[in-house]
Amino acid sequence: MISSAANLENEITRQIFNLPPVPSGNAGNVTIHTGRLSVANGAQVTARNEGLGDGGKVDIQADSIVLNNFGGITAL
Repeated sequence: MISSAANLENEITRQIFNLPPVPSGNAGNVTIHTGRLSVANGAQVTARNEGLGDGGKVDIQADSIVLNNFGGITAL
């Protein structure tokens, strides 16, 4: 998995690190430059935010992209 994310954390983790109930920051961007990108067998390339901020962008520059067997690319 290649990911940039702002995730919701469980209650114990939030208490230990004094985190707010909902993430408020922005997730980063994912940038991939390659001749061939293969994402397979459930692997994911993703940028997402489960809170209030920007989910980030996925920028892929490739001559070919192959998604196989539940591989995916998402930006949420």
